[in-house]
Amino acid sequence: MSRQRIMKWLDGLSFAGFVFLVATGCVLHFVLPPGSGRLVGERTGFRAAQKPTSLLWGMTAHRWGSLHYWIAVVFMAVLAVHLLLHGRFLICLVKGRPSRASPIRAGLGVVGALFFFALAAAPFFSPKAMVERRQLQGRYGIHNPDVSETVKEHDPGHGAAGDKPCEDSGAAPCTEHP
Repeated sequence: MSRQRIMKWLDGLSFAGFVFLVATGCVLHFVLPPGSGRLVGERTGFRAAQKPTSLLWGMTAHRWGSLHYWIAVVFMAVLAVHLLLHGRFLICLVKGRPSRASPIRAGLGVVGALFFFALAAAPFFSPKAMVERRQLQGRYGIHNPDVSETVKEHDPGHGAAGDKPCEDSGAAPCTEHP
């Protein structure tokens, strides 16, 4: 297959990947937003099984999120191959015409690329905090009486909303709304 034909296929795949990535992102944000339902409730038992769950084409928001992730992986792989095939062009672009500013331009390009790679990798090396959902509900002003009642009924030793949060979490205490 000729190089031009490969580039046309890669361009088509990248366009399709981008369109599907935007479409699944819009589904996750607008059609099945966070809180649209889960298959597993806050607790187990009768009340958790009664909570409704939103589906689109037979898939929950979690499944749509998985699809969104794998589309992004394929899209990035296609873009990586695209960049490899344009390697000579990119090198000429960074080098430019020789001048006194050439080493500075190349250095800034390398520093910029390293910055973006470090920024993309930062979430994988950052510490995670573990907090209870009821603490986040209080922090963001969300009152869910079903969850509060369920916690009080099934785990009386756990404390009610408004109690001191976990010491390790650093989260603000949850407040009960009238």
